[in-house]
Amino acid sequence: MNKHFSKFLAASVTAAVVATAALPASAASITFKDENLFGSHSENIYIAAERGLVKGVNGYFNPNNNITRGQVVKTLARYIEETYGEIDTSATAPFKDVTSAHPDQELYKASLVVKEFEVFNGVNNSLLPNNQISRQAMAKVLVEAFGLYEYINEDSQVVITDLEQADEWAREYIEKLAELEITTVSAFKPKANVSRAQYASFLVRTIEGVEWAEEFEVIGVDSVTVNQGEAPVLPETVTFRYNDGYEVELPVSWDKVDTSQPGVYEVKGSVDETGHEVAIQVTVTQ
Repeated sequence: MNKHFSKFLAASVTAAVVATAALPASAASITFKDENLFGSHSENIYIAAERGLVKGVNGYFNPNNNITRGQVVKTLARYIEETYGEIDTSATAPFKDVTSAHPDQELYKASLVVKEFEVFNGVNNSLLPNNQISRQAMAKVLVEAFGLYEYINEDSQVVITDLEQADEWAREYIEKLAELEITTVSAFKPKANVSRAQYASFLVRTIEGVEWAEEFEVIGVDSVTVNQGEAPVLPETVTFRYNDGYEVELPVSWDKVDTSQPGVYEVKGSVDETGHEVAIQVTVTQ
């Protein structure tokens, strides 16, 4: 089963408090010597760099260079580990062409991470890390890695005018990027390669879109007042209302609360289906 990123954004929240994905501290000192070449991608390149997802070489980002499969793998692995911490890949078999003897050890470790998470496919178990990646292949990677099929945008104004130039297998992925406005151009050029600058924008729009959609508030959890010594009646379910308007009601298991003494207590509950933690205020009166 694919471990889609969007399914594993766990957080600890309290009732009526919006939970947001935490960002790492910005590396405000990051600058690139060739930023004059960034064009409209400048903001996204720096967002990706500040999150540690992309890096330069000797102070240069080289925005117009085509990105390689290996470089894409590194960005995905960095995001996975930003989200979940260090991943145990001790039982993960390496790609045939990126073994433990590979000179780029970051690539070797990243390849194991993406393979463990099933978010980047090889070709006959070869990663082909030095190959450039086409725009249609990148669309497939982003849709499958981030589980983008789960999201909809009925207000998209993006219409792809050259979809017929894409291979048939790729068209649904390109259309999903257009629907979610991860791509904002009409001429997608599916067979063209992806520049490093373009990829930074695709990646940042994807991550920010998923994180925005995954932000929620817990509703339907009001404070409870009980008499001393009585057992409080706590709600059996809580409702998650997401930024995109989607609501889901899920069962919650509450910790026990001691009502033998008057006071105000915070009782925590676990939403087992998502792994989130919620809380409710219980007031015990004499």
